Amino acid sequence: MLIASLPEEVLYALLGYPGSVVVLCADGTFGLADDLVLDPSERRLIERLLQLGTCSAALDGFVTEQLYDWRGGGARDPHIAAFATGLEECLAPYRSCILALEQRLIADGTLPLLELQLSVDRFCLALPRLRSLAERVRAEAIGAAPLLDLLSDEHAVAVGHSRECVRLLLWHVQRVFLAQLSTWLLHGELLPASAASFFIQPVDAPVDAPAAAPAAAPAAAAAAPATAPDAEERLWRSYEVVVPLKPLLLPLRVAEQALFVGKAARLLRAAAAPPSGSRRGGGGTRGGGRGAASELVSALDGFESELGELRCSRRVASVGEVGAAVGRMGAIATRLLWSHLVLERGLPRLLEALKAHFLLGRGEVYHRLLLELLPAMRKPPAPSLDLGLALSHALAASGPERPHEAGLALTLPPAAAGESAYAAWRRLGLRLPVEWPLSLLCGGEALRRYSALFSRLLTVKRVQMELHAAWASQMGRGERGRSPPEQAALRPLWRLRAHMAFWVDSLQYYLQVDVLDVGWQALAAAAAEEEDFEALAAAHEATLASLSSQCFLQAGSVSAALHSLFQLCLALCRLAELADTGLRQPAEWAAQVDAIAREFERQTSFLLAHLSSLASPQASPHLSQLLLRLNFNGMFRARAARPGTQNTADEEAPLMAGGVTRRAPPRACGYGYGGSGGGGGGGYPGGSYTEVEYHRGRKPSMSGSLIGSVVGLFLLAGATALLWTNEGSAVAAQYGLLEAERHHAAGTGGVAHLSGELRGRGDGMLRDDAFDVHAAAIWLERVAEVYLWKEHAHESRRKVPDGRGGTMTETVKTYSYREQWSSREVRSAEFRDPRAPANPSFDEALRDAGPGFSNERWSQPVTLHGLQLARGLLQQAGDGERLGHSVYAPGCEGGRPAIGCARLSWKHAPLGEVSVLARRARDGLEPWVASSGFELAMLRRGQHTPAAMFAAAAGANAAWKWGMRALGGVLVWAGWGLVLGPFSYLASWVPLLGGLVGCAVGLLALSLAAAQTLVVVALAWLWYRPLLSATLLALAAASLFLGYGSLRSLRRGGARAASAPRPAASAASAAAAAATARATGDSPASVQVGERLAQLKSMLDRGLITQADYDAKKEELLSRM
Repeated sequence: MLIASLPEEVLYALLGYPGSVVVLCADGTFGLADDLVLDPSERRLIERLLQLGTCSAALDGFVTEQLYDWRGGGARDPHIAAFATGLEECLAPYRSCILALEQRLIADGTLPLLELQLSVDRFCLALPRLRSLAERVRAEAIGAAPLLDLLSDEHAVAVGHSRECVRLLLWHVQRVFLAQLSTWLLHGELLPASAASFFIQPVDAPVDAPAAAPAAAPAAAAAAPATAPDAEERLWRSYEVVVPLKPLLLPLRVAEQALFVGKAARLLRAAAAPPSGSRRGGGGTRGGGRGAASELVSALDGFESELGELRCSRRVASVGEVGAAVGRMGAIATRLLWSHLVLERGLPRLLEALKAHFLLGRGEVYHRLLLELLPAMRKPPAPSLDLGLALSHALAASGPERPHEAGLALTLPPAAAGESAYAAWRRLGLRLPVEWPLSLLCGGEALRRYSALFSRLLTVKRVQMELHAAWASQMGRGERGRSPPEQAALRPLWRLRAHMAFWVDSLQYYLQVDVLDVGWQALAAAAAEEEDFEALAAAHEATLASLSSQCFLQAGSVSAALHSLFQLCLALCRLAELADTGLRQPAEWAAQVDAIAREFERQTSFLLAHLSSLASPQASPHLSQLLLRLNFNGMFRARAARPGTQNTADEEAPLMAGGVTRRAPPRACGYGYGGSGGGGGGGYPGGSYTEVEYHRGRKPSMSGSLIGSVVGLFLLAGATALLWTNEGSAVAAQYGLLEAERHHAAGTGGVAHLSGELRGRGDGMLRDDAFDVHAAAIWLERVAEVYLWKEHAHESRRKVPDGRGGTMTETVKTYSYREQWSSREVRSAEFRDPRAPANPSFDEALRDAGPGFSNERWSQPVTLHGLQLARGLLQQAGDGERLGHSVYAPGCEGGRPAIGCARLSWKHAPLGEVSVLARRARDGLEPWVASSGFELAMLRRGQHTPAAMFAAAAGANAAWKWGMRALGGVLVWAGWGLVLGPFSYLASWVPLLGGLVGCAVGLLALSLAAAQTLVVVALAWLWYRPLLSATLLALAAASLFLGYGSLRSLRRGGARAASAPRPAASAASAAAAAATARATGDSPASVQVGERLAQLKSMLDRGLITQADYDAKKEELLSRM
């Protein structure tokens, strides 16, 4: 049947309301009634238009549900509400269009189908795309960051009216996001409605606790109530960036800078509040913070208007604009926070207190403290010992109280059962409470590291004081009243004490002058001049790390050796105190002194060898300075390198030409001291292992020179092929890059440049569920390691006399053994030292550690703007970085691990911002192939423009090209040198001519190599850069001309060498001897004897025979005459 109301029914359906002609189908779409009589083409056209009605109805339902009829559980997400508001605004033009068509229908009484189609044609792509977005938002319960990412991706690929609609949706959602960001940046607060979906979230992060509870002042500890952490500090540390909630287009550095700005705004606004009645000490007054806070408020007013304009303008804010605004706010916030801490809260006074006490800047205080504690330090600390009283006496004796001294307290963990006195007292630390906000810079972890520095420095000072006290007692008594045998028995002890004092004094001077003063001056300069809190925090962290490293707190083997030396020094001081008693049993007492002396020499030798292997004038100048102080005249190193007596000639095998002599390996250098408290297992008792070899080079032969010539020909052929292939690939790469750059500039050829955040599957997290480790990464790898002995070899060579008038090469190989974490098997059976310690099996150690101690790797597909990256691109994301998390096997957690202990660590290649140059395929990114066969698939971390990436690719191609050219040229030079080797051999028989011909051969080989290299390069570039090719050919011709002159001199030298006799004796010397004999009228026998003597003299001069052999042969010849 023909329905006259069809146009009206279609218009109502386009608005989402079906009727009798346009009905609602079972699948939720609109369709025409089955009994409606229409031409098939018209039916198909109308049903295609009715799809807009289906989309309109779905969008109306979504908008009504989110804006006018919310029935979801919990609060409504403001980002979804903004998305719905944007949909409502996008539907307004569509509804206006349908209303205009209805008015035309009422006025004219008819509405042509063609006019209807043309009127709604621009909505045919937009409404289905909007419906798809709405359904995805409803189905996935999508959050703020995924919604922004989704709309950003859609906006990047949409066209026409669809792009305008998506832009409108993105603007509405971005307004809500910018409102929350502005609130955080300006006030450090989260809006209740959008707090759950913002990328800055509160977490349960407790405030850092002090380094250790004081073991002294029990009365004070009982009187001080346990207070809760400061509220301001808790708020500062309770917020962090949650990466899964961060929009991908927002760089992580901008997010972290926004986190810092909000925290600084909160802190400085709180500092401007009126001071409370709470007690504030040491670092200035709270009211002093109003200066920086008032300046911050005035600065934030200007930023508030800027952010408001950015939020309210009818355009989408770019990431660059947001990042620039956050960057400017960050610069002001870090400057004002620096001003608040340094100028208003007295940070310089805190740094002075840290240097004065933790770094022993006030030496008189801790000198008095040690004088009071030295008697108690000879025994393990008693529970009743009051350390606080001793510190109070030392502080009171040094003058009036200074800032930050009121809360100073000594800390000493309880001694373990069976622990020695030294091991217990070396952990004596210091605690200093730091008020907020100064604890931002010197929090709990920093104070723990300062306490470790204090322990090390106080131990060195204690040992130095005890050694000097022993010297004072010696000088006080002198040698008067002692018999000559007693004086002789005491001299080794006082000599050893002097050596120990020299070592400890040099170490103390190094620590105080070369390390602490230099490092602290840099930190003080940064605190006074930087005017940037982040730069100040970085300088403080760098200084603290440098001090810890240069004081050997992180070098386990060095630390263990130092503690062993300190124990030996204290043991000698005890022996010095008991000298009168020990002299009654001189043999036993001398044995004890000798044992300490030998162990001291072993430990110092090891320490010198180990520090020398680590020292580098560029990388570690502090170690070079310490070695210079300890071994300025080379005595200790010489003693360590050649202990005991020197080997005599009888201990060596006869030296043949080209032979090797091995000398018995001496042992030196202990690897730790087994005494209690020495660090436990600092090494093995066998010491280092040294091998000495002597080599004398072989005399070249004609057969060897000919074989070298054949090898040189093959080398020339291979080098030429290498140069030719390299130039061909370089030409193809350069053509390919130019072609790719042209296609990208013209938008053709499929070359795509994309920048953004990599995105993984789901939330992007890879998880190791066995150990609750997770990371947003491309791949995550679990690495199993075992603590094993490792062999380290050091080799040195020098020329030494061979005892026969010549020289030979002495090769000294020293093998040392250190404990290290290893991720692979280390077979101790392959160690050079047969007495080296044994390693357990790597696999058995992992099995004993428990389940999960094995290597494993997880990965996931990664996309960039919804496009999956090929494997070749992901391999350019880097080798990965280590997560700051480790798990130790049971029994290996605390202190120094034992051999065979196992641990797990994790490496990952993090997701992040990248830039890619590749071909954009349907569902991914893959290499783009140029017409020359060159493949372009490039990934770089961070945001990079296409021009920068093309320039980087061209630079990498040029570096590879020139590197291969240099390698090919060196190989060609070596080949020509081998080919021309016989000429040098022939000329070597003539003493003077041999050197000249050798120089000419070298120059000729260099000339031929340069010419051949230039010719190959020129021929390869002949069709690409003719001008450059002609220049290279001209240079090749010049090289050939230079080589021609060398060839002429080589021919003259070869002719002279060919006419020279082959015997070893000099032809000139023999001829001179024969002429002399004839001139004197001697017989032919006399002439032969003279020639033979001349030959023997030449052999003696060249080191082929000894003087004794020459004299014997001479006497034999003279006896025949």
